[in-house]
Amino acid sequence: MIAEKVLSTAVKGLGAWDKGLNLDEILDDLSAGKEKEYRSKVSSILFTYFRNRAYVDYVIDSLAARKVESLVRRIISIALVQVFYQDGVAKQVAVDVAVDYAQKMRNKSTGGFVNAVLRNALRGTFNEKMKDAPEYVKYNVPSLLLDRWNRSFSVEKKLNIINVIKKQATFTFRALKTIDSSILDECKCKKIDNLSWGGEFSFFKTDRPDLILKSDLLGTGMIYIQDPATAMTPCLFEYKKAKKILDICAAPGGKTLMLSELYPEAGIVAMDRSTYRLERVKENVKRTEKNNIITIAADALKPPFEKHSFDVVFADMPCSNTGVIRRRPDAIWRFSQKSLNKILTLQMGILESASTLVKPGGLLIYSTCSIEKEENRKQIDRFLLQNKNFEFIKERLILPSEENDGAYGAVIKRLKV
Repeated sequence: MIAEKVLSTAVKGLGAWDKGLNLDEILDDLSAGKEKEYRSKVSSILFTYFRNRAYVDYVIDSLAARKVESLVRRIISIALVQVFYQDGVAKQVAVDVAVDYAQKMRNKSTGGFVNAVLRNALRGTFNEKMKDAPEYVKYNVPSLLLDRWNRSFSVEKKLNIINVIKKQATFTFRALKTIDSSILDECKCKKIDNLSWGGEFSFFKTDRPDLILKSDLLGTGMIYIQDPATAMTPCLFEYKKAKKILDICAAPGGKTLMLSELYPEAGIVAMDRSTYRLERVKENVKRTEKNNIITIAADALKPPFEKHSFDVVFADMPCSNTGVIRRRPDAIWRFSQKSLNKILTLQMGILESASTLVKPGGLLIYSTCSIEKEENRKQIDRFLLQNKNFEFIKERLILPSEENDGAYGAVIKRLKV
């Protein structure tokens, strides 16, 4: 029965997430496995779940008269997503399938418990309690992050971020070459204008990604699928005399391609510690025919280059991903002070390593897809306090919007001896 296979696969996906895999990894594994035919449906369920996790958890806790075992909680969670947010399966069918699956995985008593919770949810038994639900539940944002955003942003900016991250990200791409307008029309594409921080790069959006993927635009190197926010940091600086540029955390290569186009006369090294992810860079370089890029697998904490080897070092940091929640809605549910501290330590380590490779007078470019102050300007200030041979040049923060993800970039310069 397809409905049960979709449910069970989604439940397994949540189990894998609880063990440490992220949503992208779960879906990649699903694509390569025997259940790949259910990927689209399962993807929709899991993305919807993480966008509404606080609410789903609150409903379960409001209706369950006892502590809910992890597996049972996953079953109820997936069923609630289908009941509240999707219309692919009739609500009654979703409940019946979940009850049967719970009984099969555990016992008749468990099936009865799942049945009681889901039928009470259908009747809206919890609605009265929702009036007193905490703010983070109503906004579907982890309480820790909401507290941080209350302190960091105005009410207007906070609400805009929250409203944006609830929605599925628009399918966007960058045109690498001039595309005939008739092709763009056929694929229902519209140019994204008013990107004041995006330089001369041309981005488009469409509600019909299937038409793009069926065309030969991607395969022939005419486009690169990426969000407009990725252009901000590469366009934040200008160093036309640069001869050697290092992209120290390059995969999957979107920003590397931009650097290649902005500095066609420079030799660009795309480095990443993951040989698997570096293959994607190589594929993108080959497909787009960029002949000024070479790739190397190496750890950003231990780069295999002599000091002062590059005019520009571009460091696109690992981060909390709070600027790209539309695309990675599960990321915010990993966020904690402990995980943030770990990220900050890693970022500073990479920043210190990258800085040794910058020539006197050269630039160190710092980039994240986070909107958290600790990962952005505060991190730069910490570095500068400890490295008096660098000076701050400029920075920019863009927040998530209907047209783009959030991102931060900073430019610092090594002083000449």
